[in-house]
Amino acid sequence: MEEHLVSVVIPSYNRCDRIMRAVQSVLSQTYLNLEVIIVDDGSNDNTDELVNSIDDDRVKYIKLHSNGGACHARNVGISESKGDYIAFQDSDDFWHPDKLEKQVKTLIKTGADVLGCSYEQYLEDGRVFVKTVPNDIESGFCKVDQVAGNALFGTPTIIAKADIIKANLFDESLPRFQDFELILRLIQKNRIYFLNDSLVDAYVQNNSITQNYAKLIQAEEIILSKHAEVIEKYSSQKALHLRRLIRAKTMESVSCKNECKLLFQTDRHLKSLTVCALHKIGLLSFYYNYLDKYNNNMSGGRK
Repeated sequence: MEEHLVSVVIPSYNRCDRIMRAVQSVLSQTYLNLEVIIVDDGSNDNTDELVNSIDDDRVKYIKLHSNGGACHARNVGISESKGDYIAFQDSDDFWHPDKLEKQVKTLIKTGADVLGCSYEQYLEDGRVFVKTVPNDIESGFCKVDQVAGNALFGTPTIIAKADIIKANLFDESLPRFQDFELILRLIQKNRIYFLNDSLVDAYVQNNSITQNYAKLIQAEEIILSKHAEVIEKYSSQKALHLRRLIRAKTMESVSCKNECKLLFQTDRHLKSLTVCALHKIGLLSFYYNYLDKYNNNMSGGRK
């Protein structure tokens, strides 16, 4: 099995206080045949000193002169990779020691082109923030409708055949949901397998709970335009995108009249009808503010 070299791409920007945890979790894998490509996206902290202190010839460090964003850094790492498979790690996350071993075994056994796994998401102080995968999602090959509206694959869970990733780079125009967009693009032509085994701990900074709604609006509008043909086939998944877009526009005080009209035409389930009704009577902003406070209180109480 270990005749297959795995290239692990890690983008980083001013993460000197966290990156060593992420890198060491990759170097400590039970699967040994790997290279780690750390792409420093123009950091101005001491990331370079920390990375250069690592005594492991599997590590390659690339320092970019300016900050181009995580997707640009990932694409640079992809272009420099030499592995049969390419995997991704984020600079503030942690891999379980057997992640790559389990994933490579599953790729070989199933003949999949791309594979992702479930993961746990935590606040930096250790509290559970979000359960990332619904209980009813089982291990197996994914269908388009399963991923058309759901973000099952976080970036640090993805591993794929190198030639497929090199032909399908991350979309650098997206400010959010780059992993979702990549998987939605890939599943239309490739065999994608989901392993419902939690092999990654993803960490969220405590001050990152509140969403950046402006970036969400930009990302959803790009995705709905770029993948209109495939999303249009699945009304329930289209409704998820529309509800996210409506929420973001409402919180940014941007008109979402057209989106509400389209949602009403697309989906007549209770959640969508509630959104449309609250918009019509002018209470949608109040509703979303209440949800934010409720969710923040709930996440703060989980241990």
